[in-house]
Amino acid sequence: MVQKVLVASFVALFVGALLLLLWAIVRFGFVSARRTRGAAGRLRDPDPAAVERVVGFAPPPALAAFYRESDLAARTEVTLVDGAASPPARWFVGAFIPLAAPDVREWRAVSGVPGVPVATDGDKGTYYVAADGAVRLRSPDVPGGDVVVAAAAADFLRLPVEEEPAGRAAIECPDHGAAYATFVCRHLADGSGRGFVCFDDPDDPYPDAWCEACEATRARAGGWDEESERVAGITVRCHHCYRAIRERAAARPAT
Repeated sequence: MVQKVLVASFVALFVGALLLLLWAIVRFGFVSARRTRGAAGRLRDPDPAAVERVVGFAPPPALAAFYRESDLAARTEVTLVDGAASPPARWFVGAFIPLAAPDVREWRAVSGVPGVPVATDGDKGTYYVAADGAVRLRSPDVPGGDVVVAAAAADFLRLPVEEEPAGRAAIECPDHGAAYATFVCRHLADGSGRGFVCFDDPDDPYPDAWCEACEATRARAGGWDEESERVAGITVRCHHCYRAIRERAAARPAT
């Protein structure tokens, strides 16, 4: 009898999970696509008044001007660099979201952000302008799930675009497609590593990186040697994966 109850409970949970998955596919795959149809045509034609009615506050004037005047608004998969931060902060933008009521309404529903969604991070995150004017990133890959990117939209939109790294091998990532090769320890690669350590190189946005445990082994040896390299098990990840790994932990320079 107990076994039958357990089996029935398992079947019910499985069916429930399957239905939830199917709902998510329909809701975010088909419904969202229909509700944001024509987004490309709205990208360069912002409607801040309509967005204000959706979010309850006026978007910063600099945001509307950005969509009308900046070529960056139409670009995809770019990295914005905040050189004033130490170490420099790099913010990957998958694509900008039109400043229009249909897109803002739908992205708020999908992402759960409380302000004006302005861009995706190419993965699970959304950049948005909060009511206080700050640009924030809500993502499961950042500390606390929500971080300040810039104090104002104008500051965020003025950040320079980082050019893709020269001299790195091109690879095909199973998750991100065509990308550049980077090198991290096996602990960072499989998600078990704690901390993010690298040599500070202003000319290399993706320096080789390893976790705190590997750093302790390296420090005891006085540098990289056969044993510390064996422990680290350096492996290849694409530069998109590297960004996600780096965002999960605060980077610190190697000593």
